[in-house]
Formats: sequence, C-alpha cells, structure tokens
Amino acid sequence: MHKDRGFILHVGDSQAWDSSVQVEDGIALTTAMDILQALADGTGPEHFLVCLGCAGWEVGQLEDELKENAWLTVEGQSNVLFDTPPAERLTAAAGILGVDLNLMTRNAGHA
Repeated sequence: MHKDRGFILHVGDSQAWDSSVQVEDGIALTTAMDILQALADGTGPEHFLVCLGCAGWEVGQLEDELKENAWLTVEGQSNVLFDTPPAERLTAAAGILGVDLNLMTRNAGHA
C-alpha cells in the first residue's frame, strides 16, 4: 500500500497535462503537479476526483486476479464517477453490469 501517492482522475484530454494517461474516452488520470496548480487557480478540469493512496501488486498478481474473476470490473463512466454521490457509486457501477449488490451475501461458505 502506498499511502503517500496521489493522482487526479478527471474529465478531459490527457494531452493537456504532464504525466497523464487516458483511461477511458474522456476520462484521464494525471499524477503531475501542473494539474494541482490549475485546480488551485480555477483553470483545471471541471469534473475531477483527488485520490490519495493506492494498493500495489507483485508482478503478474493483478493479471492473475483478473483471470480468476476476483474483481468485478466495469468500464469507467463519467456520470458514475463525477455525478453520482460517493456512497452510491459502487451500486451504480455494479448496475451497469446488471448486478444488484443487495442480492449478494457478504458471507462466504465452503461447500
């Protein structure tokens, strides 16, 4: 876990900022200071999330977990990320896949 790392997930073109990666159409992830300065000046992206901390994986670990279906993945959608209240984002993202999280148990069994 890297508690000292941070990034900005935002609407817009990754070309506008240093150290940006386009993660979906119209959604970019930026790690450079220039976007923080622009946000402070009021000239940054209109929609953004400041994210602090991240998990780390060993080489190949994430790929293996994805192959094992250990993660429920969905394409990023601006309306879920930036227009949905934080407490409702997980439910909204699962809904894109047709999954109702209220119908899932939090307990795991061993049959």
